[in-house]
Amino acid sequence: MSNIKNKILPIATIFIVVIIFAFITLKQKGVQKTNNPVQQVAENIQEKAQEAFTGSLKMAIEKGIPMKCTYKQGEIEYEGYIKGKMWRGKMVSPTSKDVAEVILKDNCMWSWNSADKTKQGAKICFNKTENKEGESKDVWDESGVDNPDITYTCLPANISDNQFEPPADINFIDLNQLNPSQFNINQ
Repeated sequence: MSNIKNKILPIATIFIVVIIFAFITLKQKGVQKTNNPVQQVAENIQEKAQEAFTGSLKMAIEKGIPMKCTYKQGEIEYEGYIKGKMWRGKMVSPTSKDVAEVILKDNCMWSWNSADKTKQGAKICFNKTENKEGESKDVWDESGVDNPDITYTCLPANISDNQFEPPADINFIDLNQLNPSQFNINQ
């Protein structure tokens, strides 16, 4: 009988040590997973990225997730991209070959028709202002891009910052440099 105990005891001891070691290792991995702040942020971003968004453009921007958005005006569907506080939208006319594009970033708006052979566009920058109620207004309020009558449907997307660069082959007229007296609209 002692011969059997001498054979089983070392095997049982090794087995118990392996189980204890496995338990400690698994417990440490679980602690690392929940205490690692970088991994927690990554998990939170991944959870947010799975969410689709429907609402206003300004609300989509506040989510802080790069997204591709679509919206409708009448029967025409449009698309755009959000990253940070940058927006790029494209509107294709169903009756012509016009493709109106707009970029909003850094409190400025660039707009152009990419189908136009003259390669002309316009740029305007907005100053932050306050209305009568003391609320601050910015490019989103002044440009009219965030129309409250439009509902945007957005999905997370991988978007490069390069998409928000105005095209180099377009000659943008800086509307802030024009003198309003040059245009006698009332006459």
